[in-house]
Amino acid sequence: MTYLEKPIFLEGTVVHGYGRGKKINCPTANLNSSSLEEKLKDSENGVYFGWARINNDENIYKMVMSFGYNIYFGNKQFTIEAHLLNDFESDFYDQNLRLIVNGYIRPMLNFDSLEKLLEAIENDKNTAKKELDKDQFLKDKMNEFITKEI
Repeated sequence: MTYLEKPIFLEGTVVHGYGRGKKINCPTANLNSSSLEEKLKDSENGVYFGWARINNDENIYKMVMSFGYNIYFGNKQFTIEAHLLNDFESDFYDQNLRLIVNGYIRPMLNFDSLEKLLEAIENDKNTAKKELDKDQFLKDKMNEFITKEI
């Protein structure tokens, strides 16, 4: 795991993805990768953790996200997929999503089985929850980028 020297700030509209996350207990909010890929060009593809806010929701959520090419599913397209660590009643397509990315968990990997992938995803979620409770990351939850009203 690596803590980022400076957080990465991402913002965009939630778009439809492949729909796989819902089937594996990890629904994701996908951002338009073509508009943000340049901002991530110096960052390693992989799994990260940080904070998320949808529109002007009163809550700021812990999140785990991946960006790059999902090797297990053979993606040929660069994707940005954030999983907010909360249970939601509905999707939030077409809504604004702001992300503060604080740390890197692991690279994108191929797995021998879906079961191994699911195990890694649960480990990623647990890592994000634990890391974001640290004082150095709690302060970013109050960063103006994510707290400002839009």
